[in-house]
Amino acid sequence: MVPQQGRRRSGAKTLGQSAPRLQIEDMDIPRRIAALVGLAAMLACQGGAPFETIRTGVIIREELVGTFEAISFGSTVDGAATDLLAAGGSLTLELSLSSMVSGRLVAPGIGEGGADLDEDMAGSWTFDPLTRVVRFTQSAETFVAVASFVPFRTEDFSTILLQADVGAGTPASPAIEVVLERR
Repeated sequence: MVPQQGRRRSGAKTLGQSAPRLQIEDMDIPRRIAALVGLAAMLACQGGAPFETIRTGVIIREELVGTFEAISFGSTVDGAATDLLAAGGSLTLELSLSSMVSGRLVAPGIGEGGADLDEDMAGSWTFDPLTRVVRFTQSAETFVAVASFVPFRTEDFSTILLQADVGAGTPASPAIEVVLERR
């Protein structure tokens, strides 16, 4: 039998190689399937698409421990936007390693009937690494307790931000947008 031109026999040594290289063509079907399943599992463990992970960076729970302060805080009611920071509002959240949260929310005009809010943010927090969402459980009934905060890194990877958008933009449910920066 004459070997085909251009095709190397499995396990054949080439000049400069000390041992044969395993190639996918050399594997039987069950091993090919196992290799592909392993590759798929490895990619799935990255927490999203590979390019998204590279762009935003993987954030782990321990990186969220610290003090976050609002750097952008606004509300919209019936199309009228208000910069709550400029109006004297603030939001500070201190996340502890023991899953406790403390802080303060001051938000002029977004309470029931347009009242000002000044609320203690004491409670607990959780981070779901699969959905990449931070949630808060608190006794104070504010947008913080119902919002899904999404952590992400700044473009230069220097800090972590938490962002949330909640509400319908009506007098009964003002649309709130807030971005907090870890200090």
